[in-house]
Amino acid sequence: MYVQKKEDLQIGEKVSIIGKVNKIDSEIAHIETPLGTIPVKFKNLHCYTNQYLCINGVVDSALCIVEDDVINLGNDFDEDLFNEFVGISKNFSELF
Repeated sequence: MYVQKKEDLQIGEKVSIIGKVNKIDSEIAHIETPLGTIPVKFKNLHCYTNQYLCINGVVDSALCIVEDDVINLGNDFDEDLFNEFVGISKNFSELF
């Protein structure tokens, strides 16, 4: 499931987010999405560039995503189109 804000995170759930790195603290990358910043415990810091990223992982007890993998989406990713798709897909879950 794609999430866009921290309030949508549920402990133990497998989630994906798309966004850009806002800042990095010791073990946490703060990923900026259209609806807020989501913390991610990273495993592969070298993957966290200034480009759009898709991060897949599991939500831990601190409402932080623990990274399973990271996909670099480049700089030409159309975030507005993707967010529109996510909104539509929630209304038609039988198709997606």
